[in-house]
This record gives sequence, structure tokens and C-alpha cells, in this order.
Amino acid sequence: MSNMNSKRGKKTMGNKHFPIAESVSIALKIQLDKFLNDENETELKFPTFLSAQERGFIHETVAKLGLKSKSRGKGVNRYLTIYKRVGSTIIQNDAKLILDSNMRCSIVEMLSSFPLTNKERDDLSVGPEKERQPQLTHKVLGQLNNGVAQIPNTTYNPDLLKFREKLPVYEHRQELLNAISHNQVIVVAGATGCGKTTQLPQLVLDWCQEQKQPARIYCTQPRRISAVSVAERVAFERMEKIGQSIGYQIRLESRISPRTVLTYCTNGVLLRTLMAGENSLAGVTHIFVDEVHERDKFSDFLLIALRDALPRCKDLKLMLMSATCDTQIFSRYFNNCPVVSIPGSVF
Repeated sequence: MSNMNSKRGKKTMGNKHFPIAESVSIALKIQLDKFLNDENETELKFPTFLSAQERGFIHETVAKLGLKSKSRGKGVNRYLTIYKRVGSTIIQNDAKLILDSNMRCSIVEMLSSFPLTNKERDDLSVGPEKERQPQLTHKVLGQLNNGVAQIPNTTYNPDLLKFREKLPVYEHRQELLNAISHNQVIVVAGATGCGKTTQLPQLVLDWCQEQKQPARIYCTQPRRISAVSVAERVAFERMEKIGQSIGYQIRLESRISPRTVLTYCTNGVLLRTLMAGENSLAGVTHIFVDEVHERDKFSDFLLIALRDALPRCKDLKLMLMSATCDTQIFSRYFNNCPVVSIPGSVF
């Protein structure tokens, strides 16, 4: 029996207490090595999709490396943070915030002028069953978690192949892949129903898998409901549960894991991630900005931030996807980048 346990532990690269999948263990090792070797990184946050076994494995592993770890939240919203003992911003239990009388008066005056809404009060409420810790996490702040690029290793649902091949994007796949390979920025103009939202990121994943190239892809959506629904559809097409290689992250909710290579998110989430600093896009290989023609404050500022980040991220590929014919304005904004037009049915 001991030999069987030994072989099983060796196969899963876990331990007898918390055996986990080999892919999770490998992804964790890559992230930990990167975290330990980066002097500027003091905290590493893991998503809420981790199982109890995976969190237990991470706790034991980082303890052996001399790192500290902490789990917070309940149920599906439970997340884990690893931090170095020096330089972390995590506030300990004995930390206190002392306010003088002037600061208290200012806070009272501000709350009187701008009272909390019911939703904000629920988000900030702390019950006896909740941990009395500040929720300054990537999920609450609406930022994407740090990760590493990995070679995709997923398959397609064979029952959906015929449907996929009928989409206009699939017919123009070679033209799209050539444009992405030879340009840092392209604009994809495709009518509604052509399949650009669900299929184009997958074409890039398939190409990276064939070429054995690591990939880490973000695809933004203007609304939270579309980010969630599209991610679930793509995961279904690739015969896996949401949160494995395909996931999503919106404000206050995420379904991703260390093995996630394609993340759907909102424009606001990616914009807040870019505001975190120059290293916020480290390891990201492709970014798709969908429905770019829906001009709002988030999308406009996102394009500004991305254009400023492109010179620093030479290997980053940016694809702007629009359902309208007025794409020249975006092409001119990104130094007259090429425009690829795809026909499609309008619903």
C-alpha cells in the first residue's frame, strides 16, 4: 500500500495529504518560481476556483519554502494569497488604524453627503462568520490575477465541429492567423454572427498548440453577462468545465485556475489591471478587445492604456474586434494597422 501511495504521489506531484492533478502542480511550480525570483513581487493571489485539496496542497508547499499563505472567503468565493514575509501589504490581525478627530469629522461629513447604497453596504458588511480582514484582493479591486503563459492542451467537441466550420471566421482563419503573426495590432471587422467572439481566440489557441508556443490570452467584453456567457460557451465547445483552460473574471467574481490560458473579462477589469503598473501584462501574449465600436469611458481609456503599453510589450498581440464598417478610426489610432473584414449574417 505504501508503494502504491508513493507512486500515486509521484504521479500527481502532490503529497499523501493533498493529491492534485499533475497539470495544476506544474502550473503552481512555474508561478512559484517566477514569484520567488521577482524581487518586486511581494504577493501572489490565486483565484476562487481552486478546490479545497488544491488550496491545502498550496498551503503545505509554500510553508516548506518559507512563505506565508492565507485563505479568505466562504464557499465558491474563497481565495488564497501567498506573500513574502517582508514587503507584503497584507494587514495582520494586530494592525490598527488610528484616526484623529479631524479625520473622523471628515469621514462623517463625506458619508452624510454621499451615503452608502444598499449594495455597497452588503459588500462591506462583516459578519461573525466572516474573517475580519480587509478585502483588498484582485477580485474585489477588479484586477486580473497574475499568471504565466502555457502551451494550450485542449480538444474540441466533435459534435460541434460541423457548426464551427460553417462560421465565416473559420473560413478566413488562415488570413486572420497570418495577419496576427505579422502585425502587433490588427482590426477585425465582422458582422454579428460571424463567430469572431467565440472562435477567433480559439483559433489562436489551436495555432499555439500546434506550434508548441505558450499562450495567455485576455478577451474583453463590454458587459459582465457577455463575458460570463461567452466563456461558458467556449468551455463547452472545448469539452471542459469553466475555470480550467477557459475562464472568466469580472468584478467580485472569477472562475479561473493556474492552468487557465484564455480569460474573458470586462473592459473595466483589464483597465484596472493595466493601472497596477508596467508589469501588469507580464506573460500575456494576446489581447482581444471585443465590440470596440461601443464607445464608453472604459473602452476609450482602455485603448489609450493599451497603446501606451504596446511599445513596452513587444511580444504582445492586440486584436480589436468590431461589428461595424467604421473601423478606420481605430486603424488610424494604432498607426494605420491592417483591417481584416469578415462577412457574416446579421441577427
